[in-house]
Amino acid sequence: MLRYSDTLEGLRTRLQSLPVPGDEHAFFNHVVIDSRQVTSGDLFVALRGERNEGYRFIPQAIERGATGIITDSLPEKMPSDGATTVFLVDNSLAALQQLAKFWRSKHNVIVIGITGSVGKT
Repeated sequence: MLRYSDTLEGLRTRLQSLPVPGDEHAFFNHVVIDSRQVTSGDLFVALRGERNEGYRFIPQAIERGATGIITDSLPEKMPSDGATTVFLVDNSLAALQQLAKFWRSKHNVIVIGITGSVGKT
């Protein structure tokens, strides 16, 4: 689980404003980039894509139970359920990368990479 305070610390140089509402004791179950995979308590990262802008799926993510959103743009009609914390950042992809780097630095694990274009699945 990812605590609200860890999220805030991990995103500190990317935040454009303080998150609202912001429950310091909250935590997120998973970090998700596909709104269709969001479950209750997840942190949804709205990424820009080739065909769609991730921020357009924020309402669906909240509807599915996201309690946190990382985004660099807000939809015209932003749902306000009072239970979802929005982290407005300068660049969602860079923020996700920074949060991942922060999270990995908190854990003493060996990281390996497998390269190539055939036979990894």
